[in-house]
Amino acid sequence: MTVSNKEITVILPCAGEGNRLGLGSPKELFEIVPGLRLIDFSLKHILAPKKENITITVAVVIRPWKMEVAEYVSRQLPGLPVKTVFFNDNYKEWPGSVYSAGDIFS
Repeated sequence: MTVSNKEITVILPCAGEGNRLGLGSPKELFEIVPGLRLIDFSLKHILAPKKENITITVAVVIRPWKMEVAEYVSRQLPGLPVKTVFFNDNYKEWPGSVYSAGDIFS
C-alpha cells in the first residue's frame, strides 16, 4: 500500500499584546516554571513523534515587535521549516492569525 505525502501547516497565533497580564515581555515566552515557557506546551505537540509521509511547516503569526517569539520557535524546532508571518490588522483575534497566514497554506 502506498501512502502519499501529507503536508500540515501548524499556525501558532502569537500576535496578542498580553496587556491584561502586565508582562514586560511577550506572554508566549513567560516562564511558567524554570526552563518551561508558555509556548513550550504547543511546541511539545509539534515535536511529538513524527509519522511517516507527513511534512510539517510552522507559521508563527506575530506583530513586528515580537520577533523574539519567532526566533525562539525556530530554535526549539530544529529541522522544521518555521515561517514568520506578520498579523494583518484588518483581522481580529485568533482567526485573524489564520487569515494572516493564508498565503502559506492556501
